[in-house]
Amino acid sequence: MYPGAQLMGESDNAKRWRARAEHLRSIAAVADDAIAKRNLMRLARDWERMADHDDHAERPPQPPAPSATKRRGPVKKSAEPH
Repeated sequence: MYPGAQLMGESDNAKRWRARAEHLRSIAAVADDAIAKRNLMRLARDWERMADHDDHAERPPQPPAPSATKRRGPVKKSAEPH
């Protein structure tokens, strides 16, 4: 099975893309021709990318982590006047 197969909130489209990718991998596993096998595996990776893209597109954006908005110390003022 593929990594992240049981993602919560996985869309129906993403499930279909992943099923197609898995089907292509099963065909590639028994393919005798090296070029055909390579192409089938490439297509399977493309289907997985489409599923990942679909999953990320449907999730609401996450707010930045609190540590990303914190200042990293006091602001030092220059001793010389401008």
